Amino acid sequence: GPHRRVRDIKTAAPSALRLRSLALAGAAWAACRSLIWPLGCPRAFLRGRRPGVAFAVSAMGAMGEHGGIACVFFDCDDCLYKNEWRTAGHLTRNINSYCMDVLGLPDGQAYELFKEHGTALRGLIKENLMAESQVDEFLAKVHDVPLDDIQPDPELRELIASVPYPIWVFTASIEEHAVKCLGKLGILDLFEGRIISASSRDMVKRCGDYVTKHDRRCFEVAMAVAGVPPEQAHRCVFFDDSTRNLKTAKEIGWRTVLVGLHARDTGERITCAYADVSIDRIHEAREAIPEVFAQQPTY
Repeated sequence: GPHRRVRDIKTAAPSALRLRSLALAGAAWAACRSLIWPLGCPRAFLRGRRPGVAFAVSAMGAMGEHGGIACVFFDCDDCLYKNEWRTAGHLTRNINSYCMDVLGLPDGQAYELFKEHGTALRGLIKENLMAESQVDEFLAKVHDVPLDDIQPDPELRELIASVPYPIWVFTASIEEHAVKCLGKLGILDLFEGRIISASSRDMVKRCGDYVTKHDRRCFEVAMAVAGVPPEQAHRCVFFDDSTRNLKTAKEIGWRTVLVGLHARDTGERITCAYADVSIDRIHEAREAIPEVFAQQPTY
């Protein structure tokens, strides 16, 4: 009878019916995921965002798409640790002191060079105020700063260790300074041999010039050192407290995370159009963008 024929159709040709059902289910899931994953934090979105963690609507994009994450870059100072910008203050004072005591420049000229050239070092070289033979001494003296207030951070160590992708420190400071900071934090071994310094001789050689960290060439070198091809820039994730650095990172195609929601000088809340995600402290990263710290499920 007709009922028998229906049963025969279901048993004789299960593949056609089930494939269509699976296709419809897959399309529904894809549509649902397209609404959730672009926020960069599906779990936080579903639970409701916690105070102090801001998300851009386009956020991190679908981390599992386009090949997923290839590399995660972390800035060092005022990103992996916060100490009310005391380290930055020491560096600024040392730069000004060297310019006055060694180079004989007037008080405050170092800051003017910084504003015009992006870094005082670049300005000193470009305006022939310091010989290139003095660069290493300059950098060593500038980075001779106390780091006593940087303490081991077990929570940070657990966070960084849980990243299942290649990780690098990408800093404007010299490598020796970054090594000291990472050692103080108790995470140096996690970044062993993976520190990229915008102030290094290698960076100058590769770029053919003294460059600022927010120079596009620095980011291109960072990708080359980390083994990420230029066409895969979108697979890089970058944590930094500098909006200028995040601007360049976003322009080159990186996915960006602002670490620090308040300005150093004014305390005002920072609005950064170039940050896919904004957090106050690095420790909030797992909740804000869990896909960086664990593989996404596959369906």
